[in-house]
Amino acid sequence: MNSPEYEHPFIGVSGPLGIGKTTTARLIADTLGYYLLEEQPEKNPFVARATHDPARWAFASEVKFLMLGYEQNKGAQEIRKGSGVVDDVPIMQDVYSYGRAKLKGDQWRTFHNLYQSLEPQFMKPSLIVCLQARTGEIMRRIRERDRDYEQKIKPINIMYLTMLNYLWIWKSRIPTVYIQTDHLDIVNHENAKKRMMDTIQKRL
Repeated sequence: MNSPEYEHPFIGVSGPLGIGKTTTARLIADTLGYYLLEEQPEKNPFVARATHDPARWAFASEVKFLMLGYEQNKGAQEIRKGSGVVDDVPIMQDVYSYGRAKLKGDQWRTFHNLYQSLEPQFMKPSLIVCLQARTGEIMRRIRERDRDYEQKIKPINIMYLTMLNYLWIWKSRIPTVYIQTDHLDIVNHENAKKRMMDTIQKRL
């Protein structure tokens, strides 16, 4: 899906839960005039239930996210012929970070088989922007955005998700730029926005 017909970049913004992927993706899209693919948790009726009762609802939640991502990705393939595209959670991260952490045994094997059957139709990022921060800072951001279903998440879960995220990026061999965000407040400071975009544009 990275054939010469795609003349414009496809940027995936990656990182653990709560680190600021959506905010970063919006900044990139607004600055460069790219089309934005936003994660759609509000369209997933299982996401809150999966947080409170993962044994029962995690499989349904991950399948729903996969289907939402598939629909977005297919729609963006035509758009990319005329514009750059930014994805705030690449499908591969959903599968190999969130999905791998939440699903075990037969559920993981079934979910992974479903992903592999769809994978040839996915457009993969030409560049990944991987956001990094200390676990304590990520937990602070999760508390600050105050989503009810995220408040029971523990630091050890964030550390595990971070490790899985680095692993899939390494295996993907997609060009990646790593950005440390502990002291990079792109919500409130213009200088921080400029520093982040300078780093990304140099890699582009």
